[in-house]
Amino acid sequence: GGDLKAMSRAPTLGSARLPDHYSASVTYDGITGANVSARVAHDSWSSLSSIASSGIQAFDGWDYSVGAEASGPRIIQRLIVLRAGARRRTLPFGLNGEKVSETSFMGGLGIPLAANRAGFDFTLQHANRSASGGITERAFILSFGLRVTP
Repeated sequence: GGDLKAMSRAPTLGSARLPDHYSASVTYDGITGANVSARVAHDSWSSLSSIASSGIQAFDGWDYSVGAEASGPRIIQRLIVLRAGARRRTLPFGLNGEKVSETSFMGGLGIPLAANRAGFDFTLQHANRSASGGITERAFILSFGLRVTP
């Protein structure tokens, strides 16, 4: 939280409270070679409604996620790390006055390189957004990264 003022040089155009954010996470690593985590969060986006343009409504949002990482097969003497996860959240701004929700699922892998001094990560995510009235949006997101440690 905190105060927010929208200004244009001198006059104040609007003011609001910054959204409060609360979250909690738990991790379980009692299985050899694996790690499971879960998270829940809440954001009070509606506190910004007083400075939103006409016709735009901010909604408070919940965000839930769960994920797992485990040692996978050994390929060319490299231990591959497998990852999977899911997330469900309410987006801060809606469509036609209705809340928009997003659900996403992901899977990926990590490959150590150069005697574990570098790594390549690859992830594929499927996201689905929906609002009342049968409006949906779907996406596939492909991401990869290269990490190098000196």
